[in-house]
Amino acid sequence: MLNSDVEKIHNPDSLPPQTFRRYLFALAQKLNTTVVYYSGAMWGDQIDYESVLAYSPRHESVFNTNPDFDSEHDSAESALCLGLAAIGISTAVFFAPHTRSFPWQDYAIKLNNG
Repeated sequence: MLNSDVEKIHNPDSLPPQTFRRYLFALAQKLNTTVVYYSGAMWGDQIDYESVLAYSPRHESVFNTNPDFDSEHDSAESALCLGLAAIGISTAVFFAPHTRSFPWQDYAIKLNNG
C-alpha cells in the first residue's frame, strides 16, 4: 500500500501519477529490495528541482530538495543523496559522479554478447 502521508505532505500534482507510484512499489515488493526513482533539473551549481521516490517492499518515501538549497553546505541533505542513502550508498558532501573525471566505465553494465 502506498504511504497515505505522502499526498498529505506533498502536493499530489507534483508527484508522478499514482499508477506509476504503485508500479514502483509493486516492483520493490517483487524484487524484495528498495527501488529509487530520481528526477531533477540543474543548471551549473543551481538546482531548479530535485525529487526522489524511494520504495522499500513496505514503505514509500519522497525526498525533495528545497529551492533555496545551498549545494556547498547542504549537499548531504539533497534529495539525490537521501535517495542514494535509501539504497545503501553513502556519499560525502561532494558528489563525485557530477564531475567529468568520475570513472563511469568502472560502473558500466557489462553485457555478455556471447
